[in-house]
Amino acid sequence: DKSTGTWFHRIMLNRSVQRLFNHVPLGMAIGEMMAEEYSRKFGCDFLPFMNPVDSVLNEKRIAHNLSAPLVFVYVGGLHLRRDEALLDVIHVLSDINRDGVVAELHIYAPKADGEKATQLAGLSPSVHYCGSVGAEEVAEILTRCDVAIHVESTEPSIAQYTRFSVSTKIPQYFAGGLPVLAYGPVVSASSSYIESSKAGVSIDGGNKSPLHSAVKRLIADPQWREELGVAALNVARERHLGERVREAFARALLLAASSGERSHARA
Repeated sequence: DKSTGTWFHRIMLNRSVQRLFNHVPLGMAIGEMMAEEYSRKFGCDFLPFMNPVDSVLNEKRIAHNLSAPLVFVYVGGLHLRRDEALLDVIHVLSDINRDGVVAELHIYAPKADGEKATQLAGLSPSVHYCGSVGAEEVAEILTRCDVAIHVESTEPSIAQYTRFSVSTKIPQYFAGGLPVLAYGPVVSASSSYIESSKAGVSIDGGNKSPLHSAVKRLIADPQWREELGVAALNVARERHLGERVREAFARALLLAASSGERSHARA
């Protein structure tokens, strides 16, 4: 749907893709929603594979120092209007911090989004742009944070484009034992996964009142944060550890190869 070119080019591309999948024994997708949708659309089985993590937090998170602000963290790009969604979170934090700073937002975004991140940080003294970060540095950074944030735009064309994709950050957030605040389309694969994992709370984009309530509770309720963080860790151990993902990936390749061999033998 996002391909460039005329309607004729798009029709020809879609036909070529469909012909290709007539010969594909097995597909892989980034998550369960995408796997279900692609299985229906292309007529072959798809298996879900999310980004793996090398390790998970092996010890209980250090209790938050009540004399210091709680640290919310956002890691990732600000394209696809994610900066606009993050702006709502900043407004809520600014309102909560009106009588004293109880929470901060640390933004880690790539250099390409540095200007947007700097503008967001300039809106409030409790928001900090911490620069870009390499994938190998994320786990250590998350140990110094308390709540992770995932945002997506609710603008219809963008929401349709991102609906079935699961953010690469979510397994990292889970592995860090962080509760996750999702703000955007609640029907998206990312928000649905966070909610179904009981590892966070999902708020529909544009609804600032429930967003305010969720942020306030995350700040004020350490037991809830711990419950969500433990659930996140359990899911990370069960589904996202690299060794588990690699084993499942190898099994999928073997299954695809054996299916291909049977099809070739029948031909």
